[in-house]
Parts: sequence; structure tokens; C-alpha cells
Amino acid sequence: MAIAGKRLKTAREGIVRTQLYTIEEAVELVKSRAKAKFDETVEVAMNLGVDPRHADQMVRGVCQLPNGSGRTVRVAVFAKDDKAEEAKAAGLRVVIWSYPRGGNLSKAGETAIDISAYAAQMAALMGAHIIKVKPPTDALELEAAKKVYEECNIPRATLSERIAHVVQSAFNGRRLVVFSGGEAKDI
Repeated sequence: MAIAGKRLKTAREGIVRTQLYTIEEAVELVKSRAKAKFDETVEVAMNLGVDPRHADQMVRGVCQLPNGSGRTVRVAVFAKDDKAEEAKAAGLRVVIWSYPRGGNLSKAGETAIDISAYAAQMAALMGAHIIKVKPPTDALELEAAKKVYEECNIPRATLSERIAHVVQSAFNGRRLVVFSGGEAKDI
């Protein structure tokens, strides 16, 4: 058996091992004997007398900490129409998957930069907090957009420039834009 050191002996002084302490008394004893320069922890071990191999004796539970887990919990909802409005009213984040589709849109146009930027802007206007789009390609689908992109010299040569443009189109970056899927591989 290991021999107790000086620190352990001084920590044990004044504690009667056979006496049962209330939680308040036990916490006060632990706090009064704390000597480290950091927040010390206390381990609690319990013998529940159950056999976890049997399904009816499984022990599962949650321990609520007095100040929570210390982390901010954020919840998002994937919904549309009435359910999205209900989620917003409850203070939840709304996620919109903005994947353009349609008969007038070519396959390459689904990920064109002008269409992706417009889809992100529409999702932001619809009230999304988080917008999910495919990574844009440097293609331009609409003739009107081609004129604007060329006149304003909007950079679109690299994927990072195209992503920055799509993020900027979603309320100038005030919405979280998630990029997933798509054809682009040159990150």
C-alpha cells in the first residue's frame, strides 16, 4: 500500500472518516483544504449495486450542473413556411438550403456564381440565419449578370474570390454561409 505524503496527511487532518457529512459540510471541508493554485476537482464514486449486463438494470442519467456546462448552446431548425416562422418566434436559428433548380436553369447554371450569390441573398431576405449553398463556379448564367460582373470587375477567377462574393451577397457577411457539395474541387 502506498504511503501518504505530507500534503495528503495535512488534507486529512480534522476529518473523521467514520462520520457522515452533509453535502454542505463536505463542500466546506474540501474548500477549506484547497491548497493548489487552480480550481481543484472532487470525484464522487457510488456503488449502486446493479449489474449493467442486464437491460433492466442499466443506469443512465444526466447530472445538471448548477451553472450549466459553461458553454453557450445554440439550436438551429431546418424548416420552411409556418414552422420556420414558429422557430424564429421561439428564438431558434433558421437554416435554409438554397439550391437553385428549375426548367430555365442549365446544369452548369445551378452552381454559377451569379445564381449562387442570388440564391444566398434570397435566403437571407427570407430570414435565414444560416444559409447552405453549393460552392460557385466562375460561370455566369444570366446575360444581365454577365454585363454587371464585367462592368463592375467583380473578381471570380479563384474559388476563394467566388466564395467571398457569395458571402458578401448574404447581407454583406452578416449571415453564416455554409458551402457543401457542388462540382468545385480547386480550393
